[in-house]
Amino acid sequence: MRIAIFGAHKVGKTTLAEELLENLPGYTLETEPYYQMESSGFEFSEEPNAEDFVEQFNYSVQLISQSSNDVLFDRCFIDILAYLHILDPHRNIKPLFEKTQAMISEIFHDKLGPIKKIRAEIIYSDRVLISNYLNSFQNRL
Repeated sequence: MRIAIFGAHKVGKTTLAEELLENLPGYTLETEPYYQMESSGFEFSEEPNAEDFVEQFNYSVQLISQSSNDVLFDRCFIDILAYLHILDPHRNIKPLFEKTQAMISEIFHDKLGPIKKIRAEIIYSDRVLISNYLNSFQNRL
């Protein structure tokens, strides 16, 4: 099973991933797309910008799509989409959101049955993003 951990900066995603890795024999850990891209030579701008987040989103989608089953992901495209939207709220992210829905459906279809509904609610309060992803599945583990 592929496990993608998402959440804001400094909430313990990496710590959780490392603890899970210790307790899930045979699993590997994929670090944040940002760090992977940076180590492979991608040059990010000095200040965060929307194009960098689009690149990270696409990288994350590709990484998860091409992964084997027993992988932990420290950050995933859901986070990156949320950060992109907060950075550039006027950008049309509908195609990326649709890709997110398709990816979630693809990842979880075999394990959880078809996804009936995926909805994202994004609420802004003093430039803090509160995101609540509601998933309703036909079959639960």
